[in-house]
Parts: sequence; structure tokens; C-alpha cells
Amino acid sequence: MDVIRMIGHNEIVEITNPVLITGDDGKSRLCRDFRALNNYTKADRYPIPRIPHALDKLAKAKYITKMDCMKGFNQNGVEPNSMKLLRIICHMGIYEYTRMPFGIKNVPAHFQRMVETILQEEILKGWMIVYINDIIIYSETWEDHVQYIDKVLDRSKNFKFSEWEPESDTPDSRNTDSEGTETPILGISSSELHNELFNAVMKAYAKHKQCGILLQLLQQKYRSPELESQLEEPWLRDYKDNKFILIDGLLYHRKTHTSALTIIDRDYISLILQECHDCPYMGHMSEDRTKESIASKAWWPKW
Repeated sequence: MDVIRMIGHNEIVEITNPVLITGDDGKSRLCRDFRALNNYTKADRYPIPRIPHALDKLAKAKYITKMDCMKGFNQNGVEPNSMKLLRIICHMGIYEYTRMPFGIKNVPAHFQRMVETILQEEILKGWMIVYINDIIIYSETWEDHVQYIDKVLDRSKNFKFSEWEPESDTPDSRNTDSEGTETPILGISSSELHNELFNAVMKAYAKHKQCGILLQLLQQKYRSPELESQLEEPWLRDYKDNKFILIDGLLYHRKTHTSALTIIDRDYISLILQECHDCPYMGHMSEDRTKESIASKAWWPKW
């Protein structure tokens, strides 16, 4: 697959310097900075599936296969008149992309729409989830699972969309307990959070109108005057102003519609940032979206 081509000149258009990043597998990936182009791009609002909704669908599945479209975005060609906007420069010359690169604002939405259009019939039958370049097949029986995989492979070949990551070819069979799938939440598995408070929070957040009432109840029930003597300014002032609450012995920072766990230890902060960056359940989010997701669950000074 020819992704880029060399050109002999450059008109007056934005051009970016690439950077080679080495992944954990030792392979290098060419990264570009297309923020200038993205700032002028009108957003494509096609919906991307939410991770929690996908996990709910997988809760009762006994067999799960994840098929990763190899270099997924690169399987889309670039319209010839747009190639000049996707140029990079290095010591070897000036190049432009002939296939869609990573880092373009609307590519995830476009790719999601394309794959869902191709596999719409299978998605409606309720045994498949499409998340951008990942296709997840799930079932309760092995016989159904094999049939589903064959259907997806046959259908993808008809659309000349049949390149897959090698490690995604083998179905993933695993036992699931009554609690469902274990998912990392700030380094804690979901099964460890099944207490009265967590269940109350989950029920309240399922009904957004109850969020304010929930926070009021938590504030009244879990206030701890003894904690005030342990806090120094400006934390003491914030605590008295109800910006902090104590829940099950843990200090939370209150926000408009939620409360975030207060983290002090720098090692834990680094661990949280690393987990949220590396976690496969986070999806393909931008830097801003990743920060927003972390901020909804954790808070630390100067955050």
C-alpha cells in the first residue's frame, strides 16, 4: 500500500515536519502535526460508540473476537486536490499523502461511517460492535461465533477491505464471572467497587437529574470535621467552602456534576496518566478528550 509519494516542489501551503515514534513492540510510526489544518476543518459530527455502552453489550458474551483493520485509516484514498494539504518535509525531500494519515480531525468519524455502512446488516443483528477501526464480534456459543467471523470476512472481501492485524485473527475465548468484564478504573477493577456508595452513584448517574441530589446527600452524610485539622491553606478554605468531601475515608474534589478522587502522591499521578494513555478501553481520543476523561475521575493540585 503506497501511503505517501515524493513531490519536487511545494506551493504556499502549510507543511509539517514528521517525527518517528517507536512503540512498545519496537516498530516505528511516522507522526505528523496537522493541528493547523484541523483548526480550519469543520467537524464531522458522526457519532462514535461510547466505551461503556460497548462493555454493556459484551457483559454476557462467552466468546469475543476483536478484528483490527490493519493501518485502518490508510485504507482510504485521499482526494487528489486535497493531497497538497497533507504534505511533510524532511531531509529526503517533500512528500504528500496519497492515503489518509492518522491525525486528521474528521478521519475517525469518516472511518466509523464507512465501516458501519459496509457492515450495517450485521450490526443490526446484535452480535457486532464497530469502534472506528476495531470490529468486535461476540456470541454465547462457539458455533455461532465461527459463523459470524466467516460472514464478516466474506463481506469485507466484497468491499476490498480485508487487511487485518495478524494478532486479531484468532478468536479470544475466555470465561466471564457473574460480575462481567473487569475494566480498569484508575487502576481498580470494577468488581472491587461493588459497595453501597458505588451502586448509589451509578444509579444516580443513570438519571442525570438526580446528580445534584446525590452530591447533597454525600455532603451531608460524609462530612468530616476532624479532617479540617489535617488540612492546610488553601485546602482548608476549599474544604470549608464544600469543594472537598470525604467518602468512605477518601477525599474527593467536588465539581459541578461530579466528584473526582483527590490524588497527592506523584507516583500515583504518573500511574493514572500512563494507564489512561495505554488503556485499550479509552479508545482513540485526542489529548483534550483524554484530559477531560481523567479530570472527571481524578484531581490533584495544579491540575
